[in-house]
Amino acid sequence: GHSITAENEGECAILVNKGDVRLKNGTIESKKFVGVKFDPLAQGARVYLVDCTVNSVQGAVCTSTATGCQIVIFGGSFTATNNAVIAGNGSPKYAGTQEAREKGNTITIQADSKGNIPEFHGFTQEADNVACGLYSPWKDEITIRAAKFNIENGVGILCRGGKITVDDAEIAVTGGDRKGKVADAKTEVPCRTFCLDS
Repeated sequence: GHSITAENEGECAILVNKGDVRLKNGTIESKKFVGVKFDPLAQGARVYLVDCTVNSVQGAVCTSTATGCQIVIFGGSFTATNNAVIAGNGSPKYAGTQEAREKGNTITIQADSKGNIPEFHGFTQEADNVACGLYSPWKDEITIRAAKFNIENGVGILCRGGKITVDDAEIAVTGGDRKGKVADAKTEVPCRTFCLDS
């Protein structure tokens, strides 16, 4: 029920190193970077977001280069004004090291106990980029049991790696024939509800 705000460039509102972090009924905002993010070297940490509102620039929720970690989302609202709303990281190594990453992360998205479905809102201010609802670039295993995506000038779900299971999702995108980059990848993708980019 509280609010956590990060004001500065490159500052996460919440950075998880290890253990279990449970966030419920709160507002999380990063005015110039990421809302909730794993430390780049995190292993085996877990984050549970229950009916939270997360507003950010570079991503509402991000795995970073963590490995073997878990994100579980129950209901709530998630917004990113540039880059993906829910984002993985495609680097085969931990950030800032030569150590290889091994085990993928897991992300589960579902309704809360009252049936409220999580909503994801994305748009971009960068002319060369497209917005993205969910970005899976690595070995992560992602299950969407229920979700609503509303992405302006972008792609709903972009899969470049891992495994994505979608049981029930409402995905609305705009952008027409526009193409652009997602995250720091050089490949351009179209504005579609679902894009498989191998």
